[in-house]
Amino acid sequence: MTVSREFVIPRFMINSVEGHIPGDPHYYHLLALKKANELRDLGVRAFELRPEGQGVAGIASIVFAIYPSPYLIVVMNSLLHALSVLLMARILLNWFPLRTSLVAVVPLALSPYMIIWFSQLNKDSFALIGVMLITYGLVCLLRLNESRLSGYAWGSLCATVAGVVLVWIVRPYINQIYLPIVALVFLVAILAEGVTKRVVHNISVGKKTFYGVFVLTCLAFLGHGAASDKTLDSLENYTEVTGTISESNAALYAQCLKRVDKNFWRDAWFLPEFVNNKLRALVGQRCLIFTILETQDNATTLRSIVDLDRLPGGSIEALSYAPRAALLGIFSPWPNAWTYIFEHGRSTFYTIVPIETILLYVGLGCLGWWIVRGKQWLMLVPVITSIAVMSVY
Repeated sequence: MTVSREFVIPRFMINSVEGHIPGDPHYYHLLALKKANELRDLGVRAFELRPEGQGVAGIASIVFAIYPSPYLIVVMNSLLHALSVLLMARILLNWFPLRTSLVAVVPLALSPYMIIWFSQLNKDSFALIGVMLITYGLVCLLRLNESRLSGYAWGSLCATVAGVVLVWIVRPYINQIYLPIVALVFLVAILAEGVTKRVVHNISVGKKTFYGVFVLTCLAFLGHGAASDKTLDSLENYTEVTGTISESNAALYAQCLKRVDKNFWRDAWFLPEFVNNKLRALVGQRCLIFTILETQDNATTLRSIVDLDRLPGGSIEALSYAPRAALLGIFSPWPNAWTYIFEHGRSTFYTIVPIETILLYVGLGCLGWWIVRGKQWLMLVPVITSIAVMSVY
């Protein structure tokens, strides 16, 4: 990470500032420095968890109040990343021997992308370890046995809640995504015990229900609070009158936003109002992504925006698009995009992506075969949560 800040970023990003990647990382850094100065001048009462809605800047302000060096952030991110790697290995130890688990986490530990990105002040360092803690805690709670019930259960529950809190600080909407998925996981686990009329994991249905309700309550209460809330809330109630898009604007994102207007959007009668509103917000957020088409001219970036002709105008249309969204989230780019490098000239990105995708296809195929053949149904917990997040994105 230090090498990235000193040599890689300054040489490959002409707009970088003293090792800071332009955009969000530099913005978070300046915001944290500003709040750190207030902390030194005014004391603890000046602390703000989310200055301007950015939780990562609030945490960094505490670090900068001690000493305003970006390399303290490098140390902090390194520790967070190292712990994330160990947690992933610990999760894998539920199914695989130590050597296999350690080999499996090498791509995460040595990811060139993360070495560069995690050298910056960023949200993903916290979100990653938060998600790992949630996954670790859920898997442990679902495979408890009576011999280590009390202390082990509470430790697993604390790990899950700690993960929820870390995610809440930086990306609370991920907790919103997790809420229905975790509810489904616990419901299936509880029904499995009840239907088979036996104690599947040597733990009573009542205790498993308690753990599930506790985790779901935390996810529900800690699903809001960051700057993203303003965007999502505004999209849930979006109308052209209150919006910033003029009727004369023919850009694709403007056309898309017109379809999430309250006067146009068609709610599904069989869904609760809050579900219809969430679907509107999700489609509206997708519309905002289309603004990239107006601001970017990089061919690789423009090709990454897909399904320009799919503009849902109602809850049923949004739900019908969900399966394709899941396929795109998990399997894209499709094989027909793997020849991009031969058609459009050299591209490091499109040289690496086909190789990664082939490995992913092989890995997912083998994983599915292994789960079914070995009846390793608990592995579906990290698989399903991953699929849910990728599909929403």
